Amino acid sequence: MLRRATVFALLLALCASPCFAQPAKPDNTLPMYGGVPRSQCYQEADRKLIEDMTKQSGSREQAAEKAIQLGWRYFYRGDRDTAMKRFNQAWLLSPENPDVFWGFGAVMGSRGKFDESIKLFEHSRALAPKTPRMLVDFAFSLIWKGVNGSKSPAERAAAFARAHGLLNEAEQMEPGYPLVYANRAILCYYQADYAAAWRNVDQAQALEPRAVQEDFVRDLAGKMPRPSK
Repeated sequence: MLRRATVFALLLALCASPCFAQPAKPDNTLPMYGGVPRSQCYQEADRKLIEDMTKQSGSREQAAEKAIQLGWRYFYRGDRDTAMKRFNQAWLLSPENPDVFWGFGAVMGSRGKFDESIKLFEHSRALAPKTPRMLVDFAFSLIWKGVNGSKSPAERAAAFARAHGLLNEAEQMEPGYPLVYANRAILCYYQADYAAAWRNVDQAQALEPRAVQEDFVRDLAGKMPRPSK
């Protein structure tokens, strides 16, 4: 294993050296390495990585799944760059895996790159349309596009309307998923429908008491006191 890892590191070092310089260098902190055409040197490094990860995991599919799981682990730790690196490794192993594009979309959305995030979620959805938890994350990017990334009231309204549609679809497929309601509460808050926001908070917390962040509950209470049950 040490020898294989050393060979792979050497290949990457050679690719980065001046004599192997390319007009644009692949960036492993961007989806699909930034879409830069990969030189023969990088292709050889990719081949070696795929070979080693497949041997370790037993198949390309299992190796991709492990890389995706690692990606999410780093994502929830707040290490978005390392998460993207793991999702990129999964993409090399399984280029049309919908979960890879889900991860790409989540990372780009967390960086405030809403248009890029939405395109990546759209590709994930095209590959696997019946994935309710992905739809919930897709809706989350649309909500924040409406809040922070819209150039006009019409664009904001369109983003919010699409987010509502995705959350409704997700609810139909998995009504017991608390983040459907937590995200809808956020959406209703930014639409100034505070009564609906509270109803969704109640639904989310009934399924999972920690599904809604305390800061959000305080902000919502500042707009409208929590209705008594």
